[in-house]
Amino acid sequence: MWKISTHGVLSQLGHLLGRGTVLSTIIVLFVIPGMLYIFDTLIRKTTVGANFYEGKPEKKKSEKREIKEVKESY
Repeated sequence: MWKISTHGVLSQLGHLLGRGTVLSTIIVLFVIPGMLYIFDTLIRKTTVGANFYEGKPEKKKSEKREIKEVKESY
């Protein structure tokens, strides 16, 4: 609309919308995920009552032995 319209107000409005759309897309795709990655530990420490996923739980030795026995039986 910025390049298409000859009317001054419409042209400026189209330019403003286009620039805002591009800026918002860049922020959503790159800036916000980066900030979440950087501040992850702070978010985990300051959030009350949340059960965050900490990774796979360690298997007990007896479970490892059972899995090994099952694999060997094949």
